[in-house]
Order: sequence, then structure tokens, then C-alpha cells
Amino acid sequence: MAQRNPQKNRIQKIAKAKRSAVSGKPVHVGSKRQLFIDEELIEQAQNVRLVVNKPFKTGEKCIVAEYPWEGHRIGGYNSVMEDNGIYRMWYDSIDSDGQRWLCYATSKDGIRWEKPMLKVVAHKNIEKTNIVFPIKPRPFEPGCVFKETRPDTPEDEKYKMACSYTPEEGEPGVYAFSSPDGVHWKQLSDKPSFRPSDTGNVCFWDGRTGSYVAYVRVWAPMRKVGRCEFHDITSWGKEKTVFSYDELDPPDMDFYNSAAVKYPYADDVYLMFPSAYHHYPEPPMGRHKNDGPLDIRFAVSRDGIT
Repeated sequence: MAQRNPQKNRIQKIAKAKRSAVSGKPVHVGSKRQLFIDEELIEQAQNVRLVVNKPFKTGEKCIVAEYPWEGHRIGGYNSVMEDNGIYRMWYDSIDSDGQRWLCYATSKDGIRWEKPMLKVVAHKNIEKTNIVFPIKPRPFEPGCVFKETRPDTPEDEKYKMACSYTPEEGEPGVYAFSSPDGVHWKQLSDKPSFRPSDTGNVCFWDGRTGSYVAYVRVWAPMRKVGRCEFHDITSWGKEKTVFSYDELDPPDMDFYNSAAVKYPYADDVYLMFPSAYHHYPEPPMGRHKNDGPLDIRFAVSRDGIT
């Protein structure tokens, strides 16, 4: 009896949908760069196929915990960008008291990183740290930092951040912040931009649509990825589910976060690296509640929706 191959079935299903979507008419690409993420630009193919190259571990450690504000762990949710020839990283750290911080590091090659000791946020009696947010201990979970590409963005709002946050006076939720340098941050609204949504929300300006886009957490009934599209970064509106587990996935699996990005060198390419979360059975049959391994998948889109 032949064994069922969910991955093969999925690939055949996607390939069939792509073939049916090709009209046969020439596609005008002009001088724009193209990325072959599907068969949209391929009319005929012989002895070739689209594949995803497997990543490999180098064994190099980019960031290592070494300071008191990194006492519990580092590295849950991070933002990395190349910015005018320098790589910049905003990384997640938790101290031994359980307080969460956003820390800052720079690199010339993306491998060897330096933690500049700044006088922005103190940690207990240590004045110089590489912490850039929050100024005082607050309930907080890092989301994403991105550089603005929206036309007519003021210089003092060149960088934006969206994260789960509870201000001293105000309700919990996802808040938007701006910065002229990626180091000094100001809150953009007294009210949250979006309802509470934990675990690595993603936000960026999409030049193709002329709007902001955010990828957020959805529960329906388990974890899925939702998408918001909006023009005011302080008001995201209602999300729509765009990425989910389906009948080809294990019944005890959902998607923890999206890690969605817009490919910067082509107008119609979006990449997602969702974490597939495989749940252990809950006690008494299994381990701790809400526990299990994650593996990183790869998904592509022409519009950031499908």
C-alpha cells in the first residue's frame, strides 16, 4: 500500500493552481528585477525545476549573553537590517528578574557584532548599556524595527517600531514608536495601534500598495497569521487571516510567528519564514503545557496575501 505523502500532494496542488493561473499572454517586466518564486513567468520548462536551497549552520555565534540585562536569555525576536553599509540589529533580552529589554548591536559583516555601550537606558546601577527600549521597566515584548521608505517621512521618524507594550497610563496592545536614529524612541499615540497580539508582530511600508502592512497573531482556534493594511500606523484596523495550517499539516501543529518580509529588489515578491509549532501532549500524558519544538518553513507570495 502506497504511503501518503502530504508534502508531495501540497506541491502538486500548488503547481496545478499556478499552471491554471498562467494566461499564456506575454508578461511585460520592463527593466524590473524578477525572482522565480513560482511558475508565473515560465511558459515552458524542460529538465529544470524550481527548488529551495537548504540552509546550513556555520557554527558561528553572532550574539552571546554576557551582561546582567541578558542574565536569563537573549535572542527571541530580533530585527536585522543593512543600513548604509552597516548591519544593525535590535535584539530581545531578558534579565534575571524577568524584565524584557530591546538591545542594540552593529556589525560590518553581519557575523561579528559589537554592542555599543550607550547612555540611553540604565540597568539598575549600570548607567551605560546597549539597551535602547523601554526607558523604564514595563510589560513589553519586542516586535519589529524597520526603516521608513514611505515618501515624505519626517527625519525624526526615519525608523519605526511596532511592539506589544503596556504604558504606565494606558491599555495593553501593540503600540507604534518612531526614532531619528534607531536608538532614541518616542511613542506615537496614547492608544494602541492594534489589539494585544504577542510574539513577533511584523510591520513595514509597502511601496507596491502605498500603505503600511502588518502581520499579526490570530487564534482560530489555534495560531494563524493575520494581515492588516492601513495608512495610519497608529490605527491598524481589523486583520484578515492569510496563512494557516490545513488538512495536510499534523493536527497538533500551528504557526507561532510569521517572520514575513518584503523582498527589497522586486516589487511583487514577499517571503515568509513561519515557525511551525509542534505541540507536545499536555500533562499528565506529556510534558509541560504549551511546550514543543518549532521548525522554520518557507512561503512565498506575489501580493503578500496569497
